[in-house]
Amino acid sequence: MRRIFLHLLRVWRKLIGKLEKVRLSPVNATPRRLARTRTLAAGALALACAGLPSCGTATDPVRGAPDGGSQSFARVAVVLTAPREGSVTIGALGRLLRYRGVDLDSAQVLAGVRDRDRASLGRCSVIDEETQLEDTLASSPPEAAVKMLDAGDILIRAGGQTVKLAPRYLADIVPFVSGVVYDGEVSSDSASDLTVTLNDDRERARITAFGGQDVGGFDIAANLPATPRFLTLAGTAPSDGSAIVDPTVNLETTWTVADPKARGAVTLVVSRGNGMALRCRVADSGVFVIPAAALSRVLGNAHGEPAFLSVERTHRASFWARGIDAGEVEVTSRDIVALRAN
Repeated sequence: MRRIFLHLLRVWRKLIGKLEKVRLSPVNATPRRLARTRTLAAGALALACAGLPSCGTATDPVRGAPDGGSQSFARVAVVLTAPREGSVTIGALGRLLRYRGVDLDSAQVLAGVRDRDRASLGRCSVIDEETQLEDTLASSPPEAAVKMLDAGDILIRAGGQTVKLAPRYLADIVPFVSGVVYDGEVSSDSASDLTVTLNDDRERARITAFGGQDVGGFDIAANLPATPRFLTLAGTAPSDGSAIVDPTVNLETTWTVADPKARGAVTLVVSRGNGMALRCRVADSGVFVIPAAALSRVLGNAHGEPAFLSVERTHRASFWARGIDAGEVEVTSRDIVALRAN
C-alpha cells in the first residue's frame, strides 16, 4: 500500500511541478493554471490517501494547525529576470510558516519553497524536487503540521515596478499543510525600462505587508543586486539568449563581475521542467567551469525538453513581525539563457 501511495504521489508531484517554484523562477505560474493544478492534485492525493489510515489531512484532529510547541518563520523572495529579448519580469513569492513536528528545511519543502544555498563555494549539487518531497513526507511524524500564515496584502517595489501579493487560500493539496500562499509577477513593456536600475547596486527593493489574521504588518528594505550578464558559454557569446551545449563536456561560463571585484558569490542554475536542477554556488569571479559529471545528470536525457541556465546574484535582509519568530527577504537579479543539448 505504501508503494501505491508513493506512485500516486509522483503523479501528484508532476501535476504541481511548477506550483510556486523557486528553483528557477517563482513567476511562471498563472492563477488559472494554479487553480486547475490544485484540482487535479487534490484528486490524486485523495486517491493516494484512500485506504491508508496513517495518511492525515489538515482536517484531522492530530493534523490540525500548529499551536503549542510550534515555531514560525517567514521567507519572501523577489526575483528580477532580465533576458536579452523580451520584457523584464519581476516575480515575488512569500511563505510565512508556523510549523511543528518537522524542522525548518522540511517545513519549507512541504510549503513549496527552497531554503537558501548552504553549499560551500565552488561546489555543485543536483536537486530533485520529487525525491526531496517524497523523502520529507515519508520522514514526517504523525504530529507534523505546517500552516501558511496570512499577513494581509504585501506590496513589492523594485526596479521602478510594483507587485501586489494578496493572500490566496490553497486547498489541502499536501497532507497536514494548509493556509495561504503569496505569489505574483509584473513585466515591463521594454527591457530598457529597468536597465539603469538593474545595473545599479545602490538600488533597493522594498517589501511592505499591511498585516493580516496571523501576522502583523512589516516594512523592509533590501539591496537590489546588480544584474550579472553571461559573457560566454563554452567560448561563445549567447547574444540571442540561447546556447547549444554538450552535456558530456565541462561547460565554461563567464559573466560580468559586480563591483567591488572578488567579493560575494553567485549561483549558476541549470534547470528543467521535470523538477531537476543543478545549482553551483561559486565566487563572483566572473568564470566557472560546470563539471560534465554534474551537467549530464540534468541534461543527459533531455531529448529536446526545454532547459535553462541562469546566473543569479542575491542579497538578503532579516526582519521580524508580530506572529513570526524570524523572517528573511531574498532579492535576486539574474540573467537567463535557453539551453539545447547536442
